[in-house]
Amino acid sequence: MKPRLCYILPKYDLNTEEHFYHNYQFLEELAKEVEVFLFIERCVGKPEFKNISWIYKQRFIRFIPVRMIEIALLMSYLRLKGVGRFYVHYSYFGALVCSFLCKLTGGKVYYWHCVSIIYKTRWRLNLQDLLHKIKAEIPLKLTLKIVGHLVTGTQSLGDFYHQTFGISKKKIIILPNEIDLNRFNPKNYDRKQMRERLGFKEDERIVLFVHRIAERKGAHYIPEIVRQVANAIPDVKFVIAGEGPYFETLKKRISSDGLDSRVVLLGWVPNRRIMELYAVADVFMMPSEEEGFPRVLLESMAMGVPFVATDVGGVRDICTDYQKEFIVRVGDNSNFSKKVITLLRFGEIRSRFREEGFRQVQEFSLETIKGVFHQGILHERENQ
Repeated sequence: MKPRLCYILPKYDLNTEEHFYHNYQFLEELAKEVEVFLFIERCVGKPEFKNISWIYKQRFIRFIPVRMIEIALLMSYLRLKGVGRFYVHYSYFGALVCSFLCKLTGGKVYYWHCVSIIYKTRWRLNLQDLLHKIKAEIPLKLTLKIVGHLVTGTQSLGDFYHQTFGISKKKIIILPNEIDLNRFNPKNYDRKQMRERLGFKEDERIVLFVHRIAERKGAHYIPEIVRQVANAIPDVKFVIAGEGPYFETLKKRISSDGLDSRVVLLGWVPNRRIMELYAVADVFMMPSEEEGFPRVLLESMAMGVPFVATDVGGVRDICTDYQKEFIVRVGDNSNFSKKVITLLRFGEIRSRFREEGFRQVQEFSLETIKGVFHQGILHERENQ
């Protein structure tokens, strides 16, 4: 008999630009060996999953009390059906309801959360700050306090939650992010043809940024990095994929700094198509101020694109010693730019970086991490 698992997914949208698209693939693979009961909080279109027959789309999202009652009713139904393990991906309210329910009826709750900075606001008569407190800060603190197990991406992130929230190390399970190496495979793409199709010249050197356009993701550093690199590399072009709260400001800064010819702002690109951009890139950059376990670095490694990244979250945990030479301090734009220039100038360095990435990313293949999931989540009792 297959093990049973309820998986709470925050969002379903086949055209999503976010990391959730990776989760869809993982769930399909997991469901080959596990009876998955899938609960989707926000759903765009009809969910289509191979191997999963029980899928529920949440109906009440806006009003929190009704939303929690709906979750409680569905989770109670699953407990009556004998489901004893609940895996909650980021959802505060899903984790809270499942935790209370399992404390009353038995069962185990595993809550995935993976950030390196917890943003806090003061108590003041400001609607935006109050909503952040009610919808994010307070639920997160309650969730981390009550949940049976916290699941996060790397050991350093586990240490962060232990030190910041006092979570017992016995409650923390390390589960790295995974990547489908069949989907992210440079052999699937002809670089020259792809450049022609996307409108890039064959001899242009392309630096790629794929992320939310927000200051926490280093978007405000982009113009300075572009300027410094462009001064040294005449034929460089920066391709920026993403949108967010800093998008319009970034657009204005690029224009006012006279960098329009150096930068292509694509807006959001669905994750299911993001491989096309990696296929034409020479270097990837991630100047973030905050990360947990950035999947973009796995995507970059899998597609054979060297990267420069900031020293945040679990970045060092997932890199080789050679790759760590291209990890710099947050906000050190001068050093960041120098690293990008080095990668663009020296093909032998790019080649070694590429080979390092191909080897390293094997540790995070979908099949490998599925095995870690089985061992850490589905057979957790036997491990204790």
